[in-house]
Amino acid sequence: MRTQADHADVAASAAEISATVTAEDAAADAGTGAVRRPGRPRSERAEQAIIDATIEALGERGIDGVHCEDVAARAGVGKATLYRRWGGKEDLLIAAFAAMKHPLPQARGESVREDLITLLTVVAADADDPRFAQQYALLHGDPCPGNVMATGGGFRFIDLEGAAFGAGYTELAYLRAGFPTCWCAKSVPGPVRAGAEAAYHATWRSLTGTDPAGQLADSCAGWLIRGDALVERAHRGRGAHLARLAGTDWRWGTATARQRLLHRLTVAATLAAEQPALAGLAQVSGAMAGRMRQRWPDAGQLPVTSGDPVPG
Repeated sequence: MRTQADHADVAASAAEISATVTAEDAAADAGTGAVRRPGRPRSERAEQAIIDATIEALGERGIDGVHCEDVAARAGVGKATLYRRWGGKEDLLIAAFAAMKHPLPQARGESVREDLITLLTVVAADADDPRFAQQYALLHGDPCPGNVMATGGGFRFIDLEGAAFGAGYTELAYLRAGFPTCWCAKSVPGPVRAGAEAAYHATWRSLTGTDPAGQLADSCAGWLIRGDALVERAHRGRGAHLARLAGTDWRWGTATARQRLLHRLTVAATLAAEQPALAGLAQVSGAMAGRMRQRWPDAGQLPVTSGDPVPG
């Protein structure tokens, strides 16, 4: 695992790396076809500087805050150097994650408990690295009432299907979207939702010193376009459910499919309107919601949760 001293070494040599590769980058950008110098030491140093710069950007800003131009500047190399080695941000992130994580040990298969301890020991070692602050700060899961477990210290959400590390906007959007993949789809009252979102942000900031990377509006849009979240799990992946809504409606649990879609469209239109980059999404979502209300005036709204959404 790389240390802060390693980063200091990279920063100290950035000027040298830049000097050795800038001429090569300029030639590549200008299309002069300059012959590459023989040997790999300089190339390897540049690659290492780029990887280290990517890891540092991840630790500071999260995945959404990593940009190739910024990484190149941090590493002291030209953009051409980065793009000759990695096709774009996705390839660069894959290389960075592979470089900064310990390899997971092979499970022995003799004891589930011992295998879990072995795996979690490696994960814990990675989590101690400050560069992983945003990736390992919290373990998130689906906040569906069906995943609630009452403990002596209060209620806890236990998601054995989709738990993951990283920023939790997908789960916060789950509250906004009315529990989209759950049979008990309901609209969460504003004060309850606001309290949950404020508590999440406060907890994240206390652990990482930063705000979660990304936008809640993006995650709500993600739930909107997932047409398979209009039916129970057994029927997902079996047809275009969004297209079916034009000709028929159906009930799943506490709400109909049209109620679910109308709620998500309204949420997406409201949140996207606050983001200039999502102006198009706000316009389309708002127009679709308006047409749905005109065509199916009896569709109605999602039922609203009453009182404590997790009753004792």
